[in-house]
Amino acid sequence: MRDHAHSVHGADLERYLEAQPPRGFSEFNVLGALAWRHHRDRFTWIDATTAALDPPCRWYWSWGGLDGATRAEIAEILGG
Repeated sequence: MRDHAHSVHGADLERYLEAQPPRGFSEFNVLGALAWRHHRDRFTWIDATTAALDPPCRWYWSWGGLDGATRAEIAEILGG
């Protein structure tokens, strides 16, 4: 990733990231693209648009706060 940032953007990865606007970089997208391009055979890829899956994880917008429904969902996930 560091080599790619330098060859494509002419800057080391840290400087490139610092130059991005707020919410202008997604590490999840970058890591997924890197895995797909360079290590595709080392992962199991699932087409989430066609597979009926229960997501293995949940994520929440941290700035959104915790309303009652979110608290209840988290409590259920944690077994309480």
